[in-house]
Amino acid sequence: ALAACGIVDPPPPPRQFRLAPQPTFPDGLPQVDWSLVVNDPIAERPIDSMRMALLVDDTEYRYYEEADWADRLPLMAGAQMVQAFRDSGHIQVVAGPQAGLRSDFLLQTNLRDFQIEQSRAEPQAAHVTLYVDLLRMPRRDVAGTTRLEGRAPIEGRGIDGVVHAFDAAFAEVLSGLVSWTLFAGRQAVDRS
Repeated sequence: ALAACGIVDPPPPPRQFRLAPQPTFPDGLPQVDWSLVVNDPIAERPIDSMRMALLVDDTEYRYYEEADWADRLPLMAGAQMVQAFRDSGHIQVVAGPQAGLRSDFLLQTNLRDFQIEQSRAEPQAAHVTLYVDLLRMPRRDVAGTTRLEGRAPIEGRGIDGVVHAFDAAFAEVLSGLVSWTLFAGRQAVDRS
């Protein structure tokens, strides 16, 4: 009777997820005694949001209706970058931009890709691309630049498989980020 009157149950609200990558670190990382500030990454509008992006045939962005990120993606990604450096155990002082730390190095990043990609030729997979600049402070001399990429296929069904793929691809990027930064920073210190 209620349906006949036009009353319909609203759809459930989107589930909210946080990033939970589990990066691994290679043996032989240098132990460094310099300090690092990790700025939150900048990102293009389609991924600078709380919505989970799906890129179809390299041209069209769509978004998952049943799930959102718990916060804006660049803020969550920046926090995970800081945590990855801490978890590595190879740097004593690392912080985000809010800490107000006067650091020896500044890490600036551009999150270029953070989406599930769907095409006719390939199975759906998470794709993360991060452009990185390591600056020697206080003069902001460039100590190094790099590009890091991670890909992970969707395993399993539903939105949980999508979120796990994002975590796996981002973990690959974080592993490379920590390793590259520690070695690039050490080389910059050795040159000075």
